Amino acid sequence: MTERLNDTERLKILIAALERYQANYNTSSYSTMGFWLLGLGWLLTSDSARSFIGNEGNMLREAAIVFIWLNWLLFTYASYRVYKVSDNLYKQLENWEFAKGSFEHAKMPLAAISLYSVFIALVVVLITVVLCGNLDVSNVAAKTGSHT
Repeated sequence: MTERLNDTERLKILIAALERYQANYNTSSYSTMGFWLLGLGWLLTSDSARSFIGNEGNMLREAAIVFIWLNWLLFTYASYRVYKVSDNLYKQLENWEFAKGSFEHAKMPLAAISLYSVFIALVVVLITVVLCGNLDVSNVAAKTGSHT
């Protein structure tokens, strides 16, 4: 026999789920952005990194470019899926009279998800430009004092 939760208990669980969707998504987005910014910084300040990728021929460079763009596409798709799941739960709560006024703070905004994806895309574009050799980064290395 299954035990039914009362409305208050169900509402607490559903609000916690909405809040966890948002918190986990933010953590994942910040981690992804940090990873790509670290990679961009490494490429901008390390002569050896750029020469290694350049000396290995186009295959390594092309593989890196395909990897970062595929990663961005998968991140964007996963972000949208998380948004849709969260939004579906939010819409169900909107239709539940008992829940009115108690869950709206936990809505995951589509604008925030879109903004994360755009920011990461900008970093991916910069990495692609550096990998393709279309950006003179020797000045960056000279200004930062890094010549590794």
